[in-house]
Amino acid sequence: MKKAWIYVALTCLFEWIWVYGFNTAHSWWEWAIVVGVILLDYHILPKACEFLPTGTVYAIFLVLEPLGPSSWMFISLERVSAQGRSSLSS
Repeated sequence: MKKAWIYVALTCLFEWIWVYGFNTAHSWWEWAIVVGVILLDYHILPKACEFLPTGTVYAIFLVLEPLGPSSWMFISLERVSAQGRSSLSS
């Protein structure tokens, strides 16, 4: 059972990585890494559903998945805001 929760956590982590990769990849090898992470993500998600009810996996995934991209957006906004404050004080 513990293994199933590790699969759920890994699926969320890989989802965050490939969403981040969509925003930052520019060269072909970066896109190759993104595609590899997507394939790995879609391999691990069914593994979690083998041990846990699919509804449980989906519910946890829906709660955890948005936390990664939204935290990156918050960090980016803080960085832009700090840059704006420093240019105004100059």
